[in-house]
Amino acid sequence: MKKTYANEPLLYVLQPDSMTLPKCHMQAAYNSSFHQNNEETRAITNVASRSFKQLSIQEKIAYIVRARRHLLQLKCKITVAEITHIGTIINHDAKSLTIIDQTKGRRTVNVQQITNIELVSL
Repeated sequence: MKKTYANEPLLYVLQPDSMTLPKCHMQAAYNSSFHQNNEETRAITNVASRSFKQLSIQEKIAYIVRARRHLLQLKCKITVAEITHIGTIINHDAKSLTIIDQTKGRRTVNVQQITNIELVSL
């Protein structure tokens, strides 16, 4: 009986000796939004480098609104004067913040009156 070894290839692919480059026109330029939003990315990385507790009220609101837009709705505890609202932020203007409170429904709160914002859960 003759012994065989698997040293030789099982399939030979014939290719021509003179291969030329394809004659299609490749893309020479492209547009990227990375450089256009450079200031926005710097602001995001500045906020991302600190913990949520160290952020100011405006930065906390921007963080929650941005997370809601991209990922999910964060449940937070918003303290206004001595009243505490627990719910999710649904709308944000320059002067007002609209939240859905768990017990009281939809509430509009003045941003200047907010004393603290804490994350409760995801």
